[in-house]
Amino acid sequence: MLVGRGMLICVMNFDRSIDRWMNCVCGQESVCATFGTGVGSACVVDVGDQKTAVSCIEDGFSQPATRLVMQYGGADITRCFHWLLARCGFPYRECRLSSRMDAVLMQELKETYCHLEQAWLKLCVQKLCSINQQF
Repeated sequence: MLVGRGMLICVMNFDRSIDRWMNCVCGQESVCATFGTGVGSACVVDVGDQKTAVSCIEDGFSQPATRLVMQYGGADITRCFHWLLARCGFPYRECRLSSRMDAVLMQELKETYCHLEQAWLKLCVQKLCSINQQF
């Protein structure tokens, strides 16, 4: 979520008056991520636990028209993965996401097995483009 300029100035002035610091640099997380990786342009996808944010960066600036926040994240993916495993005959049938140990197990399984293969994605995009050209 982007914070308004007035709110940011108010918070910075309040914090500066308490801590007596002289300077502050504020940056958007997506812009800082592109600079941290050494690229000026990228599409940054931030999958958090509760939300997923997408922002396209071009020449070091976040393009406002490309910002997208979806109200689902890693926790939703874990629940979906748990549901799929239960339907597929996962041998640990007593698995409950409310249990801390089971939640850790599901998190590790998700991190190990739930990922997007770039080659597969490229193939899907090519197929989609060929279908669009037919119409």
